[in-house]
Amino acid sequence: VAKAALSGARSGREVRLALVDGVPGMVVFDDELPVLVMVFTVVDGKIAQIEGIGDRGRLLRLDLASFRAHGDPPGDATVTGDGW
Repeated sequence: VAKAALSGARSGREVRLALVDGVPGMVVFDDELPVLVMVFTVVDGKIAQIEGIGDRGRLLRLDLASFRAHGDPPGDATVTGDGW
């Protein structure tokens, strides 16, 4: 997952911070399509664990409407989904 995150960051893809079912995370977009959603387990102010979804079928089931609003600047939004 970390390699995928670095790859996304280096490729020019857009990375946006998010709350994923109430947990800190991020969403990586390629041409406005989500390609990776990650959540971070934070312990004592440090990231202790990273979980990610890159499966296209699962990504399409997530509610990413707040990211797609026309004219909204990149930034924090909430992601909810089936079985995160």
